[in-house]
Amino acid sequence: IFSSGQGDLYYASNDLDPYLKNNDEDDDDEEIEDMTIKPTDLMVVCAYNEDDVNSLQVNLLEETEDGDLNMFVHHEVPLADFPLCTAWMDFNLKGGDKGNFVAVGTMDPAIEIWDLDIVDEVQ
Repeated sequence: IFSSGQGDLYYASNDLDPYLKNNDEDDDDEEIEDMTIKPTDLMVVCAYNEDDVNSLQVNLLEETEDGDLNMFVHHEVPLADFPLCTAWMDFNLKGGDKGNFVAVGTMDPAIEIWDLDIVDEVQ
């Protein structure tokens, strides 16, 4: 149970340890397809609260091949306070491409602005 540390390592370096690598080959095609937003998809931003957990959910509404509608949480942004309202904005940042932003009003007296183009921004 007790060890000195270095001599007890299973892998000589972190490069050899498969758990410390970002293995992109582990992503299956369905997961990649779920994260890809098509021009026909609709994004729905929801202020969400469950118990003491507050978040901003970005839902994706898509039409399946058989014509049915499918809605799922594309990604989620944790919020520190209870969300009250949201407002979507698109504008150029420093002369670049347009971005997708949402302003969130919470119980805190400040307004938070989140970039919806970034997935898993806070971990």
